[in-house]
Amino acid sequence: ADLAGTDLVGANLSQACLRDSNLSRADLSNAVLVGAVLSGATIQGTVLTGANLSGLDLQASTFLRGVNLSHATLSDVNFHRADLTGTDLSDANLNNASLSCATLNEAKLNNASLCHAGLESANLSRVTLTGAIMAQADLRRARLC
Repeated sequence: ADLAGTDLVGANLSQACLRDSNLSRADLSNAVLVGAVLSGATIQGTVLTGANLSGLDLQASTFLRGVNLSHATLSDVNFHRADLTGTDLSDANLNNASLSCATLNEAKLNNASLCHAGLESANLSRVTLTGAIMAQADLRRARLC
């Protein structure tokens, strides 16, 4: 579906199949995407501030590079091997998220909650973590510089 530039603020898109959709420049602020399928979606310039993506499988995804996910609910999301370079995750809830082997170069995680998050072997080069809560996060073999 071509949803480029669409205003979807607060939309309930739970379980929606958005595979291969064009969501470029769409505003999905505060949208609920629990159980949605986003594989192959184009989301350059998409606003996902405050969106709820809890429990999604975004393993090995590359389409989130540089996206604004600040204030988003990302608990229990599978980001294994995902490329989150330059992504804004400030104030996001990443509790219990799997970020193992993920690339987070230059990502913003200020005031993010990463309690029990799996960050083993993640690349955290030049990440900002000011105020981040990382209680019981797994940082084994993570690259921190």
